[in-house]
Amino acid sequence: MFTKNNYERGFINGMLGEVVSFEENDGWPIVRLINDEELTAYPDEWLVSDGSNTIARISQVPLRLAWAMTVHKSQGMTLESAIVDLTSAFAYGQGYVALSRVKSFAGLKIVGLNKRALEIDPTVKLQDQFFKQLSKNIEADMVAIRKIDLAIMTQKFVDSCGATGKPKEKKVKKAKGSTYETTLLLLKENDFSVAKVAEIRNITIGTVFGHVEELYIKEKISADEVMKMVPEELLRLVPKIIAAFKELNTESLSPIYNYFNGQFSYDDLRLARLVKQVSRN
Repeated sequence: MFTKNNYERGFINGMLGEVVSFEENDGWPIVRLINDEELTAYPDEWLVSDGSNTIARISQVPLRLAWAMTVHKSQGMTLESAIVDLTSAFAYGQGYVALSRVKSFAGLKIVGLNKRALEIDPTVKLQDQFFKQLSKNIEADMVAIRKIDLAIMTQKFVDSCGATGKPKEKKVKKAKGSTYETTLLLLKENDFSVAKVAEIRNITIGTVFGHVEELYIKEKISADEVMKMVPEELLRLVPKIIAAFKELNTESLSPIYNYFNGQFSYDDLRLARLVKQVSRN
């Protein structure tokens, strides 16, 4: 069973198949899908982020044995077929989660069921009734409002949003990953001045540092280039900040910020964390 979505490679989370052989050169498994198509399961990545910053990553082949999957572990998966045993279901909605994983009735076989499996949480049911009644009340209120009053209310709402009434130009969506490349190009053009790049791109300094962390992880920016971004006054205090990271055994910024009672900004702490990573490597 594939355990990750990767549309470019042609598989999704929950797709079933059989390992039929291995690649000669790299040894990665070759999987034959239900439709007889064969795919090579190359390693993929899972990332752990702190806001816009990647602080950890795991790389592994996105496959696992599919003969015993719990209902909770199946959430988010799309299965071609499944044999479902709900004899021991213990939570409201658990049965729905299991059954809705399968794409069609043709691929579903239920071998066990209990009463709780298909029950709805009474609290959720009550809240649903409340929302439906609230919707009816609002609909009745809207019908009672005169058209002229509704037009005035609409215009006030538009004005409060800062709209001009003119149609907005459609923005061209940039390709994924281009934002990091743009930051990298501007850093090199402006002698690695983070403040200047933030001003040019109209983004925060913290966002630029987040890009720098990602660029360093991807080896598109060197340790020396990172060090050029550290102000001299901060460089003297970096060992003190790094010691706090080690003492609190964390990579998150908030505990360090509180540790120093706000003495350092989040941007300073983010940069110090990056220096720590650079010095470790």
